[in-house]
Amino acid sequence: SRQKGFDADQRIVISSIGTEDFDFSKFRTFKKSIQGHASIINVTAAWSLPGFYTPGGSVFSRSESPEERVHLSHNVVDYDFIKTLGLSLATGREFTEDRMTSEKVVMLNETAVKALGYSNPEEAIEKVISYHWKVADYAKLKIIGVVKDFNSRSPGMPVRPEIFMFSNTVWQYGQYYYFIAHVSPGQHQETVAFLE
Repeated sequence: SRQKGFDADQRIVISSIGTEDFDFSKFRTFKKSIQGHASIINVTAAWSLPGFYTPGGSVFSRSESPEERVHLSHNVVDYDFIKTLGLSLATGREFTEDRMTSEKVVMLNETAVKALGYSNPEEAIEKVISYHWKVADYAKLKIIGVVKDFNSRSPGMPVRPEIFMFSNTVWQYGQYYYFIAHVSPGQHQETVAFLE
């Protein structure tokens, strides 16, 4: 429901689509093959979804303060994650195919913005944070968007600070476990049959 910060209505979820050697080219072909169906509004994919929470996290810091590290839950997501799930941006932009480059960019939720010490979402945009994995300063990541907080776990549990990374760019083991389609009202059964 919208009270949780996301919209679950008219969404179809397919689970167990990813592995450690997930072939992203095959996924792109599959995604393009269904996007033209009349009942499908948007499609995306992710490591974790609200109601299908997959634990995972890493250590990050503001680049200017590498000693002040915080643990953020991480999610690996595809293009149009925000739009497809009916989430809201506090500021900035999400990952869209027409704007992606080789630059390593991420989105944060509002709780992660606070955890990293930024005074508000606008201050975080275009800032660079450090990703500490195996080595002290594994990657530099630019913040392009801040997602309004939503509950990815059970209702009533506190919202965790979360970072959203684009597939297979920032985290080399990035993969998808879930495929999500937003379908037109009244077209749910027809779309399920089409996807099968």
